[in-house]
Parts: sequence; structure tokens; C-alpha cells
Amino acid sequence: MGEVPKITDLHKVIQPYLPEGTTLESYSSCYLTKPGDNYGSVMLAIQAQIKDTDIVVRELPLIAKLPPVTNEIYWQIFQPERTCITENAVYKYLAPELKKLQLKAGVLPAELFDGFPRYYGSRISLNDRATKVDRDAVLVQENLTIRDYKPGNRHKPYDLAHTVLILHYLAQYHALPIALRLKTPQIYEEYVRPYFKKFDMNLNISAEEKDLMNNDILTDIKSATNGDESDVKRVKELLDKFDAFQAGKDVEDGPFTTLVHGDLWINNLMTMTASRSS
Repeated sequence: MGEVPKITDLHKVIQPYLPEGTTLESYSSCYLTKPGDNYGSVMLAIQAQIKDTDIVVRELPLIAKLPPVTNEIYWQIFQPERTCITENAVYKYLAPELKKLQLKAGVLPAELFDGFPRYYGSRISLNDRATKVDRDAVLVQENLTIRDYKPGNRHKPYDLAHTVLILHYLAQYHALPIALRLKTPQIYEEYVRPYFKKFDMNLNISAEEKDLMNNDILTDIKSATNGDESDVKRVKELLDKFDAFQAGKDVEDGPFTTLVHGDLWINNLMTMTASRSS
């Protein structure tokens, strides 16, 4: 996979999110995912050494998400100029505002929506005044694998229990931004709406490249279904509908305007199964 990308001035990113008086002393990093597990970004596992006010050094496991700095084609397809800014806003603005909304409504702390990993800072450039994402962009979060969260296996579908769990969280993720927009419209307009615009992933892909990608998908579907042409035809219909949706214009907010995850597949989900005794 090549040399692990370096993160310049990581301490400046995470320092505001560490306990008061705690500093980053050093860190090591390695690739978190294997080739094919994550296309739109470079995921690194970070072992940070932090020192607290008692001069005790301890490990803080983190993950760093970089734009696809190692692949020009992926940079073109996934358009980090848009996606990085939106994803950073989820953790920097949306997550804390949803938490405040729930607490104000009387939701108990133990019952708050907890579908987001802990946020340890982000940037789009080393230049604090930059408005465009560059190759020094980074998003830092807690490493959930330390808390026994595990990603799914893209070669194996989720069972019913995991599917119901995911849909439960997804329903909350869809409902809470609606409540935020209706209850605190000024917060929604300032901290949410500017960062969440309709996104067309096909924008920088030629028609020939898009046809090639879709044909690869249809070939995989045909193989997975033992040549069932009805399944292949149905998937092609869905691909065509999705491409038409992608090319459509953004619309005005309505009563049910909310946020969705535009790429909710197994590799973008992590679940934790508690033991029977816990």
C-alpha cells in the first residue's frame, strides 16, 4: 500500500478536544483498512501518546481520515472539496447541536442518540483561512475498535438483529435533523444547511467511465445471482434511476427535509454486540 501518509501538525488538530492541560507528546500511525475496504479516503490508525497534568503519559487510540491523497482518480470521483467539508460538519456542528436539542427536550443522557464516534478535530488545510480542501485535510475521531465495535463483512449480509439495530439508528438520524430544523431554525440555517447540499458523484466522471462502472456492477450481479436476468434488469433500472436523481437539481426544503447518509453500506457501518452478561 506504500508509505503511510504523514499528518503535519496533528497536535494542532486534536489539542482543543483533549482535557485541559493535556498535550500530544508523539504518535505513530499505520493503515487502518485494506485496499478495497475504503475508496473515498485514506484511513489511518493513530496511536497517540498524550501527557496529562500529572505528567502521566498514556495511549489514546485514534483514527485519522484523509482525503484520497494516494489516488488521483479517487480524488476526482469523490470530490473531497465537497465531501470533506460536509463530513467535518457532521461531527463539528451537527452532532453537538443534536445532543443539545435532545437534552433540552428532556431526553436522559443515557438515552441520547449515540451513533457518532467521538470527535477530535478536523481541518481542510494547514492554512487556517483556506476555503478549499487540500491534501493536508484531516478528520480525527476515536478508534471505535478499542470499544469492541466491528465493521461488517461486505461479502456477508447482516442478520435480522443487526439490520433492525441499524434501521433503529438510521430512523433517529433521519428524525433528529427534522426536529432541529423545526425547533431551532436559526441553528439549522447557520450550522447545518450551508454544509449539506445535493451532491452529484457523477459530476467529474465521463459517460464512458460511468458506463464502465455500471457494467462492472451488472456483471457482479449476474455472477452473484447465477445469471438471473430479472435481477440484473432490476438493478439496471435502479442504477438508471439513481443516476437521474444524481443529475437532478437541489430542491427547496419541505416539511420532511432531512439529512441522509449517501453511502450507507456495510463498510461504512460499525456495530458492537454486548455480551449476555453485560
